[in-house]
Amino acid sequence: MSKVSALFVDESASLLDVLGVMNEAPARGLPAGIALVGSAGKPLRGVVTDGDIRRGLVRGHTLRDPVSAFVVRDPIVFPQSLSYIEILRRIPKELDRKGRYRHGSLEKLIFVDDAGCAVDVVDFYRYWQQQQPTARAIAVLGLGYVGLTLGVVMAEVGYQVLGIEQNPSVRESLAKGVPHFSEAGLVPVLRNVLADGRFHVHASVAEAKGIADVYIITVGTPIDGKHEPVLSDVRAAAEAVSRVLKRGDIVILRSTVQVGTCRDVVKPILEKSGLAVDREFLLAFAPERTLEGKALEELRNLPQVIGGHNREAAEKAASIFRELTDAVIIMNSLEEAEMVKLVNNSFRDLSFAFANELSLVCEHFNMDAGRIIRAANEGYPRNPVPLPSPGVGGACLTKDPYLYGGVARRAGLECALPVAGRFVNELVPRRVADRVVGVLREAGRSPESCRVLLVGVAFKGWPETSDFRQSTTLDVLAALRGHGVRDIRALDAVVDPEKIAALGVEAYSAPQWREAFKGCHAALFLNNHPVYAKWDIYDGLRAMAPPLVIFDGWQIFDGHDLSRAPGVHVLGSGIHHRPPAGAP
Repeated sequence: MSKVSALFVDESASLLDVLGVMNEAPARGLPAGIALVGSAGKPLRGVVTDGDIRRGLVRGHTLRDPVSAFVVRDPIVFPQSLSYIEILRRIPKELDRKGRYRHGSLEKLIFVDDAGCAVDVVDFYRYWQQQQPTARAIAVLGLGYVGLTLGVVMAEVGYQVLGIEQNPSVRESLAKGVPHFSEAGLVPVLRNVLADGRFHVHASVAEAKGIADVYIITVGTPIDGKHEPVLSDVRAAAEAVSRVLKRGDIVILRSTVQVGTCRDVVKPILEKSGLAVDREFLLAFAPERTLEGKALEELRNLPQVIGGHNREAAEKAASIFRELTDAVIIMNSLEEAEMVKLVNNSFRDLSFAFANELSLVCEHFNMDAGRIIRAANEGYPRNPVPLPSPGVGGACLTKDPYLYGGVARRAGLECALPVAGRFVNELVPRRVADRVVGVLREAGRSPESCRVLLVGVAFKGWPETSDFRQSTTLDVLAALRGHGVRDIRALDAVVDPEKIAALGVEAYSAPQWREAFKGCHAALFLNNHPVYAKWDIYDGLRAMAPPLVIFDGWQIFDGHDLSRAPGVHVLGSGIHHRPPAGAP
């Protein structure tokens, strides 16, 4: 009852006192221009509006007169149990039933409990806004790869977007129109929505209080050393939203989580606000499924999967995302939508694991796994096998199979296939380092005396990204150091050399590649950025020192052709092209 108690006045109060209550209401988060007559916690006895007082003064009353003469004894009220759609449908019926259509639309909505006690008052305009998607203000919590791309695209289609980011350096950079990561097409869109005033960056969700009525949580959900989800950021974001949540808002979780997280973790935190899900606010889950490097394009084209705590929540979230794309898939529950994201990434990682396991098998027989897979796929339309790689990295594919594994264990299945696939994909980067060091040792070079170049630091090369979180290159780097290799250089086509240097290696930019090759005994191509294929690799070989070891993890070059160069060892997906007999 404390929420609306500040709006109550006694019938003996003067009009001046009532105007004072109305004047202070906005500062308390309540609508102006209305007072409730009676006492909090007791059945409502009536209401008075600023319009009632104005008409009384015109008739000759003074501000010292009691309010009792102006009270509307039969105000239009709504049970707090009604949903938003039901309220909007009931408004014209109530206006007609009480003969008040002549006064136009209803300005204030008064909600009562089963005993007829007032529990909330909101502006009708706010409810109307909630039915007009682009009239809504959206707060996006977390401006990382997921949140920033979503926020700018939503602003681009017409939403007012408040981006919430705790990192001050990121806020400062974004305010200048400079993203803190590389994403195709992001810079011009960000600068455009900043200039148009549709996108603002804030430090706290508290700054969205009274402005936003949609809250989208896009914070990170990593896993710990035991492969269990770490939900501290999700909990903190939900706690922050619960402190500003108001009737009619919708909260959408977009972070990747285990099945049941929305219902069992997020919902109880949000209800600390004193508001009830379904009745006073809505809860939905809409997983992010975009590909880094193509996020802006896919936000407009990729189907958006939506699950709601109830059907209304799903429909409301769908109406918000339909401004981005017509392709919306509504699931039957929060849990179904949560499962969809885990299915996408777990299956993808598992398919890569098959190809990578094949490359390990082919290594034993010195066969080219890439050649075998191409032959298996040629003219065969069913289930094409992906090509092998130096492992599978990135923030999603390294995590989501374990989240799926947790769900499978809850269902009584201890051996989840995606978890087995993760074992293979995590083994491959270590095996890459083992193979390279093994060839160096065979050639008489100790790891401590070798210089090694890592080409490609981002977790993938195409579509290009600057993201090197959970990159397999980091795993290869750690494994090389474990073998005793200390003289390590690295470069990437997109990642800033300063960030590469922070890894404790000698950093180069892509245009400096020839310099980077000088004196190296081994060069490892660890992602597939297309710029590497444009290099004259033979120039690189001439700058290297024997033994000349090339690891081509993405089949960028023709291994057979490359192996014809004097003294070159070419390691690929399974196969080792050795120098001709007698070569150095």
